[in-house]
Amino acid sequence: MRARVKELLEYDCTEGFEKQRGFLKELVKLMNNDVDVFMKNGGLQLLLPFLESEDVKVQAGVAGVIATLSARSEEYACVLIHEGAAESLIRLCVSRVRPVVKGALGCLANMCKGQENAVAIASHDHLFEVICHILNGVQDLELNQIAAAALANFGSTAGTRPYMRDAGVMAQLIEALENHKGELDMEIQLARGFACMAMERDCQLDVMQSRSADKVLELYSHEAPEVREFAAMALLNIALNGENKQAVLMNDQYLSAINDIAQNCSEHLKKMAVGVSDRLKEEDSTEMNDDVE
Repeated sequence: MRARVKELLEYDCTEGFEKQRGFLKELVKLMNNDVDVFMKNGGLQLLLPFLESEDVKVQAGVAGVIATLSARSEEYACVLIHEGAAESLIRLCVSRVRPVVKGALGCLANMCKGQENAVAIASHDHLFEVICHILNGVQDLELNQIAAAALANFGSTAGTRPYMRDAGVMAQLIEALENHKGELDMEIQLARGFACMAMERDCQLDVMQSRSADKVLELYSHEAPEVREFAAMALLNIALNGENKQAVLMNDQYLSAINDIAQNCSEHLKKMAVGVSDRLKEEDSTEMNDDVE
């Protein structure tokens, strides 16, 4: 069967592409009959090579199948990563064909939901540069939203955040927030991603040093409670970083926001805000570094 797949992938004409599509259709039928049997009997070794097809319909079809598999379980996602799917999916994210980009990006967003899987994918070269390009460089709201969700999913794992910081993800999220004001679903995903990145100590410093605290404060004034909640998490984490203490104390709007969180947010954040406020009043010798999860 593998020899047959190799033979099919050598085609670069319409007739050959039709044969590839037919073979892929039969593979999908086998998978749908019993996905566990499909996986145990080496179905991926037959499926994944089709990511290298020159036919965009085949590329999009395979990406869709992989998205379904990776959403089904973290174990399946782990196998996909081990088999090298991530590299091909990152490459397909720069395709000029929208369904291919959508399928590949959706796969990456699904595959990163487990901690080990997220870190394994995050270490790949150019991953976050590619996702950020789709976030801010492609004029397609649906693709922008998938990119924002993917970044938020990756950011929810601590081990991925240093890679994301190195790729400049925080600045890209801020840019996207400017570009998508008034688009609630997009703003929620961006705020979630920002809150995740703000759990990283170096990112907390970056926000204050780049004078971007006003962007977080603006988020906290948003009318949507989901956005405010994520912004509150970010504000508290940034303020808990001892190296940001003086900058926070000199910002009346920031202090007012912390007081507001202590009165009006969820019980968990209220308690955290009270703790942050108390820590800000302590002597400078006390280091503040307890992140809000």
